[in-house]
Amino acid sequence: MIPFSLISNIVIYGTLQIKTDIGSGTGFLVAADTGDSVKFPLLITNKHVVDGADCGSILVHRRDPGQESASQESYVVSIPDFKNSWIRHDDPEIDLCAFPFWTLVEKMTQDGLHPFCSVTMSSQILVESQMEHLSVLEKIVMIGYPIGLTDIKNNFPIVRQGITASHPLIDFNGKPQFVVDIACFPGSSGSPVFLWDIGNLTREQRVYLIGVLYAGPVMQVDGTIEDQEVPTNLGRTTKSNIMIHLGYVIKGRELLKLIQQVRTKFDIK
Repeated sequence: MIPFSLISNIVIYGTLQIKTDIGSGTGFLVAADTGDSVKFPLLITNKHVVDGADCGSILVHRRDPGQESASQESYVVSIPDFKNSWIRHDDPEIDLCAFPFWTLVEKMTQDGLHPFCSVTMSSQILVESQMEHLSVLEKIVMIGYPIGLTDIKNNFPIVRQGITASHPLIDFNGKPQFVVDIACFPGSSGSPVFLWDIGNLTREQRVYLIGVLYAGPVMQVDGTIEDQEVPTNLGRTTKSNIMIHLGYVIKGRELLKLIQQVRTKFDIK
């Protein structure tokens, strides 16, 4: 498989396509920085990806037996009790939810299926106190499954590059969000967005998880601008929407709140 010498090659193993009976979206793995953090990874996505779905599954890379590397094989894993297993962000206005992925890992291991995944740690999530040095224009990378597109043979997501379109420090329209200039299509819901500055000889590398895509403005054929959740299914809407290649990203502070919410629920110290 691809080498792990570059961080860009690592993060694609932590992004998983979520397929449900009503559509598809993107999920990614995070964990709190605790002594047992690797034991408690969470699968993060948007509420609207899972709401209304009765069943869902993900495709996971298999670990090479006895090795710390991925094999060429992947396998489909169904998420048990799908619609009731997600912990939703306490704020109904924040479109984030989490699945206790470690329970799935335990089940897979018991069944002799050893997954290979990468996990973003909470210390890699950028918050406002770290954003004062940022400019209104920063390079970003978004990883996901636009229109459900994936490398079927090798089970890899699609990686796209863009820029911030509003300053990440500022709450755009008074909400914990900022705007990115990147193509946002159905299936991209729940995609992790990374600040992506790999640095050079005179500048240090800056790679942080900066937020989660959930919505974006679209233009109707009559010219009306409307904010919409990024749909999970191309056929769910009857309006004629024109994508304008902008997206709304939920800030990292809300992701940290959700992680803490899960830690409290499961008494994770």
